[in-house]
Amino acid sequence: MASKTSTMIKLAREIRETADGGTPQELRDIVSEMIPQGRFKYPSSYDFNADLNGREYRFIYDGYIDDALRMEFDTDPYNLGCFNAWFLAKYLPLTKEQILKAQKAECFEVIGQLVLACGRLNELLEDAVSYDDYGHFFSHYDGVKIDLETTDYMMFRTN
Repeated sequence: MASKTSTMIKLAREIRETADGGTPQELRDIVSEMIPQGRFKYPSSYDFNADLNGREYRFIYDGYIDDALRMEFDTDPYNLGCFNAWFLAKYLPLTKEQILKAQKAECFEVIGQLVLACGRLNELLEDAVSYDDYGHFFSHYDGVKIDLETTDYMMFRTN
C-alpha cells in the first residue's frame, strides 16, 4: 500500500501533467482538498474550483458528481429550459412543437420549472449525461472531462 505522501506526490504530478504546469503551491492546495487530512477519512471538499497554471479548473469527487449536476439545474430552471426541444419532449407533457414555441417566446425558465414540477429532473439528467457526458455540463472551456487515475476526482477546465 502506497504511503499518503507518495499518493499526494503522484496525484500532484498527474494534475501538473494534465494541466501542462502549475506551481508547487497551486498543486499542494489542490491535493490537500482531495486527500483526507489528519484523522479524517473523507476529503475536505467534494467540489471545488482552483487556479492552476493561469487557468481555472473544477474538481468534483466521483461519488458527488450527480448531486453537483442536479444542484446546478435544480437552482437554475432557465438553463434547464434551454435543452433541445426533442429531448425535453420526452420528459414533459408537451410536444416538441409546443416546447419550440415556448423557447422562441424565450420562456426558458418556465419550461425548466415545468421539468422540475413534473419530478423528472433525475431521469432527464441521467439521460443527458449518457448522451454528452459530464464534461458538457462542467467544462465550460472545452467540454472535456478528465478522469484522474490517482484519485476518484474528475477535473474540468472552466476557462
